[in-house]
Amino acid sequence: MNITPGKYWRMRRLADDNGRFKMLAMDQTGPIVNPIKEIRKTDKAPFKDVAAVKSMLGRYLAPKASAVLVDPPLGYAPTIAQIPAHRGLLIGTEWATWETTETGRKSSSVPGWGPDVIRTIGGDGVKVNLWYRPDADEGVKLHQLNYLNGIKKACRENDIPFILEYLVYPFPSETQEEFLARRLELVRGSLADKDIMGP
Repeated sequence: MNITPGKYWRMRRLADDNGRFKMLAMDQTGPIVNPIKEIRKTDKAPFKDVAAVKSMLGRYLAPKASAVLVDPPLGYAPTIAQIPAHRGLLIGTEWATWETTETGRKSSSVPGWGPDVIRTIGGDGVKVNLWYRPDADEGVKLHQLNYLNGIKKACRENDIPFILEYLVYPFPSETQEEFLARRLELVRGSLADKDIMGP
């Protein structure tokens, strides 16, 4: 496999001394935001509370990881000072910004947080959550493929590693039970999609 020196160096920073990836994911929203809303009895979690939780997680857990994954809107600013300089930094491009339709979800990046910016502020890798299921509408799948290819292209241009996470999801018309019964099938179908798994 061909890899540029820049990407190789950044991949090394994301791994530990034995070459293993032991990353701490702090880009979640629901598991952090929802308990805060419940305690505060508000419709929206105050930014300072979310920032405090993410800062605390970074302070105590980042030293135990090979790298830390943060989200742009809520995670980067509060946690960057808590992440040791000898740990890798992985930053997401997409955070709770998808469009929900009856025939599938369409991903989009947080405005202003492309691979070029992520590299400029010290990121060692770009993380993309791709909402995808093989039985989505063809127009939705084309949107997702174009979105994915755009991020891949920008990562190549900025010589920064690209980390992809598939996320299967229920259609609005599906019950949770119906979705869970098909979840494994949907994951397998996504991994078998040659357009998504291409270079």
